[in-house]
Amino acid sequence: MSVNYLGSVYPSRAVITTMKERRVGRIVFVSSQAGQLGLFGFTAYSSSKFAIRGLAEALQMEVKPYNVYVTVAYPPDTDTPGFAEENKTKPLETRLISETVSVCKPEQVAKQIVKDAIQGNFNSSIGSDGYMLSSLTCGMAPVTSITEGLQQSRFRTSLGKSEGLMAPGSNQLGQVVAPPVTQDAGPPSRGPHSTHPRPGAPERHHCSTLVFLNCRPTWHGNPQWLPSTTEVVTMGLFRTIALFYLGSFDSIVRRCMMQRAKSEVADKTA
Repeated sequence: MSVNYLGSVYPSRAVITTMKERRVGRIVFVSSQAGQLGLFGFTAYSSSKFAIRGLAEALQMEVKPYNVYVTVAYPPDTDTPGFAEENKTKPLETRLISETVSVCKPEQVAKQIVKDAIQGNFNSSIGSDGYMLSSLTCGMAPVTSITEGLQQSRFRTSLGKSEGLMAPGSNQLGQVVAPPVTQDAGPPSRGPHSTHPRPGAPERHHCSTLVFLNCRPTWHGNPQWLPSTTEVVTMGLFRTIALFYLGSFDSIVRRCMMQRAKSEVADKTA
């Protein structure tokens, strides 16, 4: 928390006053996809990264009237020395979860963050998986434009259309089915990209992300389809309503600023 959260608070406090006086500025916070979704083994890490999101959302509302914009980035696993060090002590469960997505290059992540910051985007996500995760977890996060808000609402609505789709690696009930095992003449290859399990590793079934979007386990261990089309459309509607609330909050902030400015002028002339 001292590094991830307070390490973001103190630098921003140091520059906000000047930015507000100049009425221009960009503040970038680097969270993580673990700051959008809690994961096994990241209890402390996810907490600190979720805190950055709350900081960014509240700060954006405070500085927006001064033409200062906040961007919060949610990068995935990135090929850095820190990531390599993390893998040395990462629990098996966490490592297997991480292996379901590819590792991004630092240059790719940095380029996207800079681009979003220049454009004044609040959310900065990398790749299609990052965009999907940001759309699913947007909640009442601010948006840069009406177009972005409509895209998020439409994305949630479009999920309802995927109900009933079959995903690779699943049967008609949406259950994950392990791929057939074939006997090789010799021992399996253990290259860096081999799909054979490590010796002693737990059995692992390979399936697409769509399986997890379309089915979920019940208390009895049986799959159950995700919310119906009507429910998902309602989610999109709620996101649209949330945008109206955010707009009204911004209006309240502006009115208070104007009233405060008038009061200061009146006090000086009194």
